[in-house]
Amino acid sequence: MVLGHEFAMTIVGVDQGPRERCRVGDRLTLETGIVVKGKTYAYGYLYRGGLSQYSVIGPEVYASDLGNNLIKVRTDKGYAENALTEPWACVVAAYGLKYRTGLKQGGITWIIGAGGDRPYTINSGFDAGSHPTCLLLTDVPARFTAWVKERAAQLGVEVTEVPSLAACPVEFVDDIVVLDPVPTVIAEAGSHLALQGVMNIYAGVARGTLAALDLSGAYLSGTRIIGHSASLMSDFELVLAKTNSGELSPNRSVAAVGSSSAARDGLKAVKGAALTGKVVIYPNIKELPLTPLAAFKEKLPTVYLRLNARGE
Repeated sequence: MVLGHEFAMTIVGVDQGPRERCRVGDRLTLETGIVVKGKTYAYGYLYRGGLSQYSVIGPEVYASDLGNNLIKVRTDKGYAENALTEPWACVVAAYGLKYRTGLKQGGITWIIGAGGDRPYTINSGFDAGSHPTCLLLTDVPARFTAWVKERAAQLGVEVTEVPSLAACPVEFVDDIVVLDPVPTVIAEAGSHLALQGVMNIYAGVARGTLAALDLSGAYLSGTRIIGHSASLMSDFELVLAKTNSGELSPNRSVAAVGSSSAARDGLKAVKGAALTGKVVIYPNIKELPLTPLAAFKEKLPTVYLRLNARGE
């Protein structure tokens, strides 16, 4: 084993294969998180590092899953400065953590439910502009499953129902959405996160709940485990901006409307999961019982004609 995780080098010889990527005399540093077939291998740990006069750089480095881990640097910069790019990049990354705010385009998403029949919807990363290629569903509420399958069919997304966590048909998943606040479910699901995968613990996990989570993926594979409740003023402003630009459509989550007198029925419908979506009450309109959007064509034909092609 040759150590040397952070280093810079000058090319003194190039084999036939990588000649399009580099040439003799090039000054280089290296992104040391080398990813091969979805797994990260650190340079200077699992690969022979830079504490030697000469090093051989193979295709696992210049043709890794990330592309080319070699990075050209300016020749007027010193070796120390270039070699120290790696630790400083770690500092920058630590203070600027980022994760996807929607399901990964072209990825695999696994939604793990909580049984029952609570209403859910997906409003980011599941439309014509961006969506995964495959959706896995485990113990997801029936009406949400039906909605997902209908939407997926329109987008050409493959949907597979997985009977249990142990039966997951793939080793790694890009996005995991956990709707069940059970620590063992959260822990087991997290073991399937792919490189730079995101697990969203959407369920209302009680304060003080403990789960045995392996967090090494955060620094080895760039995975993220997120969970959040409530919002800031800046979040409101962002949503309004996205709504105004057409990037986001909150109307998509509306399931039924009514006047003030329909509020009680609306609360009952939400509590009993009778509707898949939100109930909107309009206090200033004339008497209107709780009316699902699906009934607009028959009961509110003039309003129905004002809905867009998505029924919003």
